[in-house]
This record gives sequence, structure tokens and C-alpha cells, in this order.
Amino acid sequence: MLIHVMRMITGPEATIGNIYLDGKPYGFTLEDERRWKKVRNETRIPDGLYKVDLRSVSSPTNAAYEARYGTYFHRGMIWLRHVPGFTYIYIHTGNTDDHTAGCILVGETAEFEFNGNFRILESRNCYRQLYPKVANTIMRGEDVWCQVSSYA
Repeated sequence: MLIHVMRMITGPEATIGNIYLDGKPYGFTLEDERRWKKVRNETRIPDGLYKVDLRSVSSPTNAAYEARYGTYFHRGMIWLRHVPGFTYIYIHTGNTDDHTAGCILVGETAEFEFNGNFRILESRNCYRQLYPKVANTIMRGEDVWCQVSSYA
């Protein structure tokens, strides 16, 4: 399976893009802005191809998702492995760059704000559709990869 994150526009604090699953559009993404020098929790990851896994170890993020979605649905965070200069990069829910910390947020719709930034909406709905497809593929022992590329 291939998850493709195509970054479209970068604002002063956030980057908006599209997410595809095996070529099928699934919604929008929101990440931090591009920076030439990394700032902790404020910089998007580099373009590249990353192996995807589920990270189910005990962590506050995983515990919150288990509480929100239940352990039957949620079997660990969608995790992009071996991202240069970053650790624990997840695909998860959220609406603004305040929710990213370098991760990739997903949502059904995107909005442009007057300050030049972006936000995404209906994040949980998008995640509920995307997560089982990705998690079940991994649980079957099949490879999942995430290609991150940029127009902006």
C-alpha cells in the first residue's frame, strides 16, 4: 500500500496538502511550515519515502487514541519510520499547526485563514476512514509506505 502526501501550499505557520491511498484521494493534510533549519515541534518533515508501521507502545498519544476510538479500532499510531532528524512522526487527527508537532494531520476539508495560515476540518471522520485501511494492511503483514512530496 502507498500513502501519498502531496504538499500544495505553504503559509507562514502551516502547509496544506492532499492525501492519497493507493492513488485514491482521501482528504487533506496539514503540517508545520517548511524551515531551512529545524525547530523542534515547528518544522515539517523532509520529502521522502518512509516505511509505515503501527507504534502501539504505551504513550500518552496512543492511550488517548485508544480511549477515543477503543482498542478494537485503534491498534497503535500510524508511524512513519526512519524520518531523518525526527522521531515518532505520526499520521493523526487535529485541525491547526498547533496540533502537529511535526506530524501529518488528516481532514476532510481545508480552510484558508485571513492570517495566511490554514486549518483542516472533519479530522476524526477522515481518520476513521483512513486508519482501518492502513492498520489492517499492516496487521496482515503487508508493506505500507508513505511518499511525501512537495509543490510548496
